[in-house]
Amino acid sequence: MLSETTLPVEASLPPDRPGRNTLADPPAPGELVPAPRATQSQIEAWVNSFVASGGMSAENAEILLARMACGQANRRTEVVPSAETQARSRRAALDLALLKAGIPEAFWGLRLNANPFLTETGMSYTLGDAANRRAFVECRKLAARWKPGDKGLTLRSVSVGVGKTLLAYSVLVYATAHHVGRDGKGRARCQAVSAKALLDLLRSSFGATWEKNPGIQSTEAVRQKYQVVPDILLIDDLGKETVRGGEAGEWARAELLDLLDYRMGKQLTTIITTNLTDADTLKRYGAAFVSRMFGVSPLAEMSGP
Repeated sequence: MLSETTLPVEASLPPDRPGRNTLADPPAPGELVPAPRATQSQIEAWVNSFVASGGMSAENAEILLARMACGQANRRTEVVPSAETQARSRRAALDLALLKAGIPEAFWGLRLNANPFLTETGMSYTLGDAANRRAFVECRKLAARWKPGDKGLTLRSVSVGVGKTLLAYSVLVYATAHHVGRDGKGRARCQAVSAKALLDLLRSSFGATWEKNPGIQSTEAVRQKYQVVPDILLIDDLGKETVRGGEAGEWARAELLDLLDYRMGKQLTTIITTNLTDADTLKRYGAAFVSRMFGVSPLAEMSGP
């Protein structure tokens, strides 16, 4: 269990209540396609697919669906819902938003209220502790103060298991719970995806139609979901995807570059986690990609065991 620690004033979070952000840069007409209200069957399909992917246990999926059904029934029968009913409804709505954001259930309870990189004394640091503490403070500031148009972060460490993904998911959980999206309506739309999974979705989408390939999203749908719609996008484990030589490799690099180009042009927040060094990133993706990557997501270095 992490103990509460005192952080610098600039890293302190606002009260635990939804923030109010105004529309900063509205998308051009027809660019951002609003999704229709989800039906109960679609919600059940999302939950079941999340269970199949390992993001949620079957037992907790049943609890979530039951909570949602209970909330809907209470809204139909109660003129003034009880405080308990309202709390369950809010919790179910947040759970569904985290589910749609692709955030695994194991991360839903993450909080940025204690620094996991302080030493036991809370006073002295190794070099790695200091770097990780700075990354923690930057993530906490981004989560607390986020507004449409803000830049993201690139969380980088040559070592694995130092906490990059944990911090990145923590930002998404907080933003989903507390901030309003760039259209000024509803929650901030957050989305998490690994670089490998994103490229796999794009590959499978080429030439796919719902009639011939039920269950496979079209290329346009994939780009809407991961490139256009998210107010905050997390690209996890950049560099773990397979980038072959020849045309296949050029295609993969071009897709990732297009995504960064678009999000840079629209000033959309992008968070990236990677184990690649500067030299590795330059060799793998090229100078144009590196320039855009650090342009939309300034570097926060991490290190240590």
